[in-house]
Amino acid sequence: MHVCSAKIWIAPLTETSADRYPEGAMEVHFTPEQLERLSQIAYHAGVDTEHLVKDAALRLVEEDTKFRAAVGAGIAQADREELIDDEQVRLWLEERERS
Repeated sequence: MHVCSAKIWIAPLTETSADRYPEGAMEVHFTPEQLERLSQIAYHAGVDTEHLVKDAALRLVEEDTKFRAAVGAGIAQADREELIDDEQVRLWLEERERS
């Protein structure tokens, strides 16, 4: 299988990542089909492929940060014994489905 490369320029976030990517760049490999699909999406979005991939990676980092914060808040609530029972969860889910 032939693999195409795309370079994504990133600013090192920590000393560890700076050591791994001393030039401030990360090389990501895509198959020709993946690169073609990314190019199509970028074209329809009116951006270049590098911009599309960089934005997607940064959104992933942002979503991961939010997810980890929510999990941490949930764990803290459980530690404080601020829990809800199964029936409350079921009612909450049913209400969400109706709205």
